[in-house]
Amino acid sequence: MKFRTLLVVLLMASIITINGQDQGHGDVIHRAKNVHAGNLIRVTFHNNGRLGSVKGDQSVAYTGEWPIGSGKVQMGNTSLYVSSELRVSKGINSETGKEEFEFIVPTIFCEGWDPNIFSHDVLGRFQGFEPLPGYLNLQQKEKDPGNAVAMSQMPFTWPPYWPDKLEDKGAPGWRNSWNGYFGKDQKNADEESYFVLDDYQFDKKLKGLDLPRPIPVEPKRGGLGLRLAVRGLQWSNPDAEDCLFWLYDIRNIGELYLDKTVFGCNVGASSGSLLGESGGNEYADDAARFYREKGLAVNYDIDNTGVRGYTPVPWVGFAFLESPGNPYDGIDNDADGNDFTKPGGGTGKLINSVEDFIKVYQVGDQIVLINYESEKYTRNIIQMPVGGINFTRNGQNYRMVPGAPLIEIPRDGIDNNLNGLIDESDGTMTQDSTEFYLYVRSEFNDNDYLAINYLTNEGVDNLLIDERRDDLVDNDGDWDPQFDDVGIDGKPATGDAGEGDGIPTPGTADLPGEPNIDQVDVDESDQIGLTSFKFYRYGTLTYSNDDQMWDFSRPGYFDNSTVEIADHDYVFSSGYFPLRPGQKEFFSVALIYGWDEVDIVRNKDVVQKIYDSNYNFAIAPIKPQLRAVAGDKKVTLFWDDGAEESFDRFLREYDFEGYKIYKASHYTFGDAGSITDGLGYERFKKPIAIYDKIDGIYGFFPEDFGNGVLFNLGNETGLVHSFVDNDVQNGIRYYYAVTAYDKGDLTKNIGPTETTIFLNVDQAGNIDFGENVIAVIPQAPSAGYEAPKFDVYPKIQGSGETSGIVGVNILNPDLFNSSDEFELLFLDQSMDKRDNDFNGKIDMADPNEFLPTVTTGFVLRNKTKNISYDTTWFMEYKLTPNGMELIRNLYEDNDGKSNTMTKVIDGMEIFLQNPEPGVYTNQPKGIINGIKWGSSIKREEGYDLKFGRFTLGGFRPGTEYPRQYTIAFFDEIVDTSDKIGLPLATTNKFITLPATPCNFKVYDKQTGKEAKFGFSDATVNSKITKKGFFSAKDNIIFYEKVGKDSTIITFSLLNNDVEDTTFFKKHGRMLGTGDTISLYPDLPFNSETKFVYTIKGQQINKEVAVKELADIKVVPNPYVVTALWEPHNPYTSGRGPRAIQFINLPDKCTIRIFSVDGSLVRTLDHENNMRDGSETWDLMTKDNMEVAYGVYVYHIDAPGIGETVGRLLIIK
Repeated sequence: MKFRTLLVVLLMASIITINGQDQGHGDVIHRAKNVHAGNLIRVTFHNNGRLGSVKGDQSVAYTGEWPIGSGKVQMGNTSLYVSSELRVSKGINSETGKEEFEFIVPTIFCEGWDPNIFSHDVLGRFQGFEPLPGYLNLQQKEKDPGNAVAMSQMPFTWPPYWPDKLEDKGAPGWRNSWNGYFGKDQKNADEESYFVLDDYQFDKKLKGLDLPRPIPVEPKRGGLGLRLAVRGLQWSNPDAEDCLFWLYDIRNIGELYLDKTVFGCNVGASSGSLLGESGGNEYADDAARFYREKGLAVNYDIDNTGVRGYTPVPWVGFAFLESPGNPYDGIDNDADGNDFTKPGGGTGKLINSVEDFIKVYQVGDQIVLINYESEKYTRNIIQMPVGGINFTRNGQNYRMVPGAPLIEIPRDGIDNNLNGLIDESDGTMTQDSTEFYLYVRSEFNDNDYLAINYLTNEGVDNLLIDERRDDLVDNDGDWDPQFDDVGIDGKPATGDAGEGDGIPTPGTADLPGEPNIDQVDVDESDQIGLTSFKFYRYGTLTYSNDDQMWDFSRPGYFDNSTVEIADHDYVFSSGYFPLRPGQKEFFSVALIYGWDEVDIVRNKDVVQKIYDSNYNFAIAPIKPQLRAVAGDKKVTLFWDDGAEESFDRFLREYDFEGYKIYKASHYTFGDAGSITDGLGYERFKKPIAIYDKIDGIYGFFPEDFGNGVLFNLGNETGLVHSFVDNDVQNGIRYYYAVTAYDKGDLTKNIGPTETTIFLNVDQAGNIDFGENVIAVIPQAPSAGYEAPKFDVYPKIQGSGETSGIVGVNILNPDLFNSSDEFELLFLDQSMDKRDNDFNGKIDMADPNEFLPTVTTGFVLRNKTKNISYDTTWFMEYKLTPNGMELIRNLYEDNDGKSNTMTKVIDGMEIFLQNPEPGVYTNQPKGIINGIKWGSSIKREEGYDLKFGRFTLGGFRPGTEYPRQYTIAFFDEIVDTSDKIGLPLATTNKFITLPATPCNFKVYDKQTGKEAKFGFSDATVNSKITKKGFFSAKDNIIFYEKVGKDSTIITFSLLNNDVEDTTFFKKHGRMLGTGDTISLYPDLPFNSETKFVYTIKGQQINKEVAVKELADIKVVPNPYVVTALWEPHNPYTSGRGPRAIQFINLPDKCTIRIFSVDGSLVRTLDHENNMRDGSETWDLMTKDNMEVAYGVYVYHIDAPGIGETVGRLLIIK
């Protein structure tokens, strides 16, 4: 057993007492609700444990809508319950003088749809689970109780601190952080909800007897002393878009020993219904089915026709995933101990014979006695005494004697045959009267089950027999120090207890601990599984009848399907299991939908994969933050690049691959085009554009995972962050979505994952958009509109020249309403304070980075408003297990050029063309091959000069350096070159070039300071040229001084002429006073490079607006029955609201609409964004009545611009 203790770190100092932190108690006043809508399922959930609606509640409730936006609902509600058998005192028998006891079975519910059929006290107060305070934001609850339960994607719903995280000494309460399943701020699902409740309010007499107080120091606390924490997990991945997981952990915070407990769920369905409609008697033709081998219960509609005739009617069901465990019975209940790759796996006694259930012991034979009062049911090996043994358990007396057959009795919680195993003879019966043993392989049970042989110690070291999620042991050995050593809060880089210590850190009562151990490892529970499943006709089961619920939940019976057409609900449960003081157990299910039986069963298989992966489903990248700007017959989209830094904690890599753009004219994206799988089910929407990284990953992902459709990874287009759609009509509302997707991992059998297209339309028609979805209506602008423009186009500062380009495209004109000046400053490797080559050194201290020859980023500043935007880095790296990994390269955009990039910043798209090393040419400016002669000598009449990186046979080539030069010549010697060493190519030796007097000076063009140079004076003809005068075959060699002793040779200017006679004859002199040569290397931007530009904001030109008054129109005109842009609400019947539009209006005006007799019908005050010259009229009068058909006259008055009159015709 030493192996168990070596695997863990014992954080005894932080383990709290049984009662834990004082978190208050559950009460009806803390009730609230919210909506899960992170994929195709939309359902209202309540923090008292209910899913769906409640009778009499007139507020908006989504009772399991699928697909989202369709209005189709198939589920009524669900409610959890816990039941446990207690032995309580009846008092002293007056005749015998002995205390008598009674067994009672309190059944504690989360209130369901009809409160009247659940337990209440005489004052009408619900007797059951109620939510605890402190787990939501009170201000949000007061503002909107319908959207108040805490959810991961809604920080405004989070409480100021989490009551169950106060024990974290490093960050008590986890303020401003999400309370995630895997730990602090760990969001591995697209949507995660969390709330906590308890049974404090259950104060009910059973059989006329009071329940014992679960916590004696709290005399007002009722119930069994149970605290229930609930999480919902929802993924948008196409494989999981039809599923919603519910995780429950139940803890005994009291002092009662609940050794015989059942955990169950009651489910009510209503197949064929519609949101907002009663559905009449539609629920009466519901049917149900249970797939025992898959743990899946489903409801479906017999005639496949729903309210108002819709068909097909989707199937809805619950998949049972995780049950409480029994860590005391000595049996590998969940059959995972056969895995030889796990610690001790494969060892133990195989339960394979019914004869093993019957034992006969003679005097002196070894037997196993269990101490049922000990914490871990300690086993002791003794010899059968002559007089046998006697013990009392839960008020009952047991006697076992030598020579008598001892038969294991199922489900009594006792080791009846004294072999150390409890209830190994457990069996079950199905609806068709099929009986089988749970732990013996048969045609109905396709597993082998191991147990501990306490007499031989076989199986004692198998950590997957009687494993627990609170035993401080990594039972299945899957904790990985490379990824999981993140400390007790579950979040990396917080420096909390256990982080980086090289051993697993399990959680405490409320802190999650590290991944893959105890509380956050589903494999570490010896699950007893689903033990009962029963259908019933609604109304035949009384939830307030505790004895009836206990009998209905009795383990060992499974229905297969309903046998009559009726309104069928069902109950599934798991038990019996012990829940001792301080102990926590787990239960999880998944709500699943499908179009038919095949689809829903397939979705159950997906759900099982996610559960088997410990809810570590492959995670889609971060959603892009999408923005849109409506234009005249065009829409401009732009988005951020945060998705490109997405880390998939399941695949444990940065796996972003690209973006997909979708477009629709209906909010469901139903008209976006569908890509169906091999079974005909819609698998993907059809994008209008795909942009992916240039990384060698493209085409279709080669695996379809059995559904017959492949995921399109793109075609190496390069990434963009803006898109212009010119295929639009003014006045029509368009919906756009930009999704990010990853590359998947074929070696791990994981396909690509794409972010969801989330758009939530409530029953009132209000639309809630996800951050990557947007609606936009293109319109003609207001009369006289002038778009933003450049007062000063981007230009480089200083006297330098470059082929580099900085361009700016204004994406969002609304951000520019004044004249703003911007400057763009570049960063290079010599000063950016980054370790670009990961050698632990930066900038001038790094011999690989001290030259400013590599551009690493830029900073944009709005000088007018004194705003500096975040630094844009051209390359972004992240540390991975394989070292530093490049996750973003801005050069890899979609133009196919290696030196250009774009970056969207605050409504502007910055375009850069970073020069590549070479020499600059600009013929209009007289710069040819990096050389420009001064005005005194024409280029064609000058020397044949060669300028560029220093190259000379046998010598090491020069290093291109971002400096441009001016050489000024004189008629006499004015300077002396520096003595420099020219490095040989093959050795570390140098050839010295001596200091030489010369008739020129060299200056840095940017700073005007003298620059460093060497000079090789060839002096071909001393009769024409004096020594030191620049002439034929001479070579000026430029260099940079680095540090104290280092010299870097950079460029050279070679006079390529072999004689001076020609030049002398043309000019009658040599180069001298007044002559200049400018030299222009073309090098990447560096810290000395600065561009500036000025944007003049959008405005209204009133003179133009006056002229454009004549362009005002009404569309459609005539209006006949309907217009293209009129919205449809799926939750209401009828045609919906009507609307016409006035277009080309001034930005401010008043519209008055008159009947032909001059009566004022309606007044509209128009004051829109100046880019939108439209105003909608809903065809309602000023008295809120629908207008009659006929001719109407409109008058438009625009102050300061003018007036105009027109007519419109309405034909209904």
